[in-house]
Amino acid sequence: DTLACYPYKDRDPFYLDRSPHVYFAGNQPKYGARTVERGGAGGKTLVVSVPSFATTGTMVLVNLRTLECHPITFGDDP
Repeated sequence: DTLACYPYKDRDPFYLDRSPHVYFAGNQPKYGARTVERGGAGGKTLVVSVPSFATTGTMVLVNLRTLECHPITFGDDP
């Protein structure tokens, strides 16, 4: 995949120079979440795999204070 973007000469706008507290990966086959240790400065990053809502009917809620993550599924399936 490629992203249409104005060409930047001095820096890459998609490069993360600091680790985020929460990182979302959308359009994944299924829900998943795990906490990974950030290198160097310490701390943790919550990595959340968010499935396609159109396919699964699932959305994800994240409590930003505690970083607890809960999937919510809509539809007929239990």
